[in-house]
Amino acid sequence: MALSMLTQETLFKNYFPDIRQIKNDPLLTDFFTESINSFRQLENKGVKNWIITFSGGKDSTLTSILAIEYLKRFDPDIHIDVVYSDTLIEIPLVRETALYTLSQIKRVAEKEGLNVETHHLVPEIKDRFWFNMLGKGYPPPRPRFRWCTHRLKINPTLPLIQKRESAIILTGVRYGESSKRTGQLRASCSRNSECGQSFWFIKGPKRRGNIYYAAPIINWRTCRVWDFLGIYAMELGWDTSKLMELYCVEEIRFGCWMCTLVKEDKAMKALIEYHKEHDYLKELMDFRNYVDRESRRKENRMLRSDGRLGSLKINFRQNIYKKLLKLSNDIGIELLESVEANEIEKLWGEKS
Repeated sequence: MALSMLTQETLFKNYFPDIRQIKNDPLLTDFFTESINSFRQLENKGVKNWIITFSGGKDSTLTSILAIEYLKRFDPDIHIDVVYSDTLIEIPLVRETALYTLSQIKRVAEKEGLNVETHHLVPEIKDRFWFNMLGKGYPPPRPRFRWCTHRLKINPTLPLIQKRESAIILTGVRYGESSKRTGQLRASCSRNSECGQSFWFIKGPKRRGNIYYAAPIINWRTCRVWDFLGIYAMELGWDTSKLMELYCVEEIRFGCWMCTLVKEDKAMKALIEYHKEHDYLKELMDFRNYVDRESRRKENRMLRSDGRLGSLKINFRQNIYKKLLKLSNDIGIELLESVEANEIEKLWGEKS
């Protein structure tokens, strides 16, 4: 029998009496009710494996909290995997906050006896950023040569997705997050999907089997995301203080500290300005800018047969490698794991 949708009165009287004051904000109440009912619609699909792609940011944190609170109150038989795909070049402050939230999810799941698993995944050596750039000579990622995303974020999660065979992947995407993202969401609803005013659900690529994607917070406005995380999540027992402190301004979209896909790293600039106690952030940004600038110079690149710039020259890569190790030592943060460093040096030896 299909699950019926819950009215706001039933939802807060019977299931969430501890945050009943949320009804003082009608818009936030609507968003919250939509999200809970979207989980009920997902249950009606009959797929009991849910996978949350967790980045540690505000949207994936909200999605995780809502899904786990739903499990606690409605269906403990659902299995949830919360997956943090660590690129190993995450901004240290962001990574620290993500891992804190991930550990909190694990503690809550164990305390409540929920069918929730947390996963801290990292790329295989062959896919890692420094191995490909310093070892193989790949130039830093560019919009037309975006070699990083699949290797660093997607590949580590594929074995888990394939293991589940049938699953719904919950994402924290929202309308209004950016004009580009909104356009992508609307375009996706024109094919192989089920999208309505408060529901977004699409079938994944055939090559991935019986995998679906859903966005339970798709209509949430940014200000209400913060209101829920800063007030009501805490009343439900979630410590979101580190996350609230991390986001100094709402417009920040975090990525890797070595990201060269953007012309200017506004996230790092904002963190440097608002977290002056973490002075190493400026050193990271300066290093990123140095690599970005110097890797564009003709003297640091091999030339292809057609005269275009090719891979990074070995002497330039070795120079970056030395600077990276020195930077790591100076700021006291491991920026390159020893196992990856060993493989880079091994690869150089094989090609010498």
